[in-house]
Amino acid sequence: MTYEPEHQNTLLIPSGTYASPDKKHLFIIMTKVCADAQHLLLSVSSIKEGIWHDATCVLDPGSHEFINRPSFVFYAKADRVRARGLITCVEGWTYTPKARLDDEVFARVCEGVNDSPHTPRWAKKYFAENRP
Repeated sequence: MTYEPEHQNTLLIPSGTYASPDKKHLFIIMTKVCADAQHLLLSVSSIKEGIWHDATCVLDPGSHEFINRPSFVFYAKADRVRARGLITCVEGWTYTPKARLDDEVFARVCEGVNDSPHTPRWAKKYFAENRP
């Protein structure tokens, strides 16, 4: 079965370091595929005491199957990724597809794209042009 990236889907993408090679972060596919065959992706990171985080969109434990502690959407790290690259990484078992984000949570994440002062301007424009 071929993986098809779609908005609202989530993926676990490796983000480990030499000291912690198995670490993965949850990423949300935010847009439909654009004319350049790309998607906007946003990462989710856990909130750590004493370390800055973007409070625009905080996700509580249980708001997604992978989120088990208070987390935030890291708008400052928005990225455009080729759809073919996502497919290749899923089919090659590097990226792990996870449950789709539920509608209410996805709507809050979408609102945050424009509300966060940390979202890069290019990402706001790209999202406006390619949002679902």
